[in-house]
Amino acid sequence: EDGAALSTVYYELSILKRAFRLGVRRGELMAVPVFPEMGDLHNAREGFFTDADLATLQIELPNYLRPLAAFAYLTSWRKQEMLNLQWDRVDWAAHTLRLGVGTTKNKRGREFPFKSYTALKSLLESQQEYTEKWERLTGQIIPWVFHREGRPIKDYYAAWRSACKRAGLEGRMMHDFRRSGIRNMIRAGIPKHVAMKLSGHKTASVFDRYDIVDHEDLEAATAKLGNGGTVEAEVPESS
Repeated sequence: EDGAALSTVYYELSILKRAFRLGVRRGELMAVPVFPEMGDLHNAREGFFTDADLATLQIELPNYLRPLAAFAYLTSWRKQEMLNLQWDRVDWAAHTLRLGVGTTKNKRGREFPFKSYTALKSLLESQQEYTEKWERLTGQIIPWVFHREGRPIKDYYAAWRSACKRAGLEGRMMHDFRRSGIRNMIRAGIPKHVAMKLSGHKTASVFDRYDIVDHEDLEAATAKLGNGGTVEAEVPESS
C-alpha cells in the first residue's frame, strides 16, 4: 500500500519468517504465525553482455576494473569470489584456479583450468605483471589477484554505473557477466553438468535461469536445421 516494490515486500517477509522460526527454536515462541500467500515472484534478470558490449564497456571503465570485468565474462564467477581471489589460489604449474571448500556461496570447492583457455591465461599473466609492478612500488606483498594499485577493490558502484551509462549500457550489473559467461559456455557446446562445475552452480534449476536464449540463438538453431537437409516436408498432391 505504501508503494514498496514487490521484491522488497518478499524480502521483509522472509526476514520476519526467519525471526519467528528462530524464536520457536530457542523456545521463546510456541509457533510461527501464518503469513499471507504472496504467489510466485518473477523477478529474474535477463540482461547479458555480448563480446561487442564488453569491448565498448572496457573503453569506459577505469583501468583497475577492466581485468575484473573481463574475468567475470570469461569465467562467470560471482563478484565476491573474484574480489577475494588471491594468488595462492592460482596454480601456475597446473594452470588451474582453485577455490577452497567454504570460500564459495555454496561452500563447495571449485577448480577452473586455464591451460588451453588463452584469453583467461593472458589476463592472469597481465594481472600478475600489474601486481608485481605495484609490489615493487609499494614494497609490500599484494595477495589479491584483482586490486587497485595494491589496495583491495571494495566500492566500485559509482565508477561502474558511470561507465555503463557512457557505454550505452545503463542499468547493467556486474552480475550480468555471470549470466553471460554461462550463456557462452552452453553456446560453445560445453555439457551442462560440466558448465555447472565451472560456474559453481549447485542446482540445475538455478543454472537454467542463467542460460538465456535470445533471437540470435534461435536464428542459429534454425539455420542448422535448414543446412542439415535431413527433414523434408511432404507436399500433398494436387487434386
